[in-house]
Amino acid sequence: MTKKLTSNIVDLNLLNDCFFGETALQIDVINIFLTETPSKVDSIKSGISEQNHIQIKENAHYLKSTFSTLGVPLNKEYLQLEELARENESLSKINAVFESTLPTFNKCYQEYERILNELKNN
Repeated sequence: MTKKLTSNIVDLNLLNDCFFGETALQIDVINIFLTETPSKVDSIKSGISEQNHIQIKENAHYLKSTFSTLGVPLNKEYLQLEELARENESLSKINAVFESTLPTFNKCYQEYERILNELKNN
């Protein structure tokens, strides 16, 4: 019998409500998250060092949507990053917000690795 996914770190409502019992789809969604998000995070980091507000804005927008969908509690911060980049705010201000998100991102990334392993082993 399929059981609902649980986590104290990420909100799994979408994976449970939309894909409950569809383990293959859950695995696909999580694999996309684990594959795509690190490069987007790195792209924001390089956008900051290259003073490229457009690159920051576009990647923050992508991550904001992804995080919202997958219950990663960083939606507000990435909305803020997107807005700061759109308004060409100082890179030190953008970097401060970005750096503050990394511990939570890393924790959520590791949690999704755990959930993926759980799904594959059931």
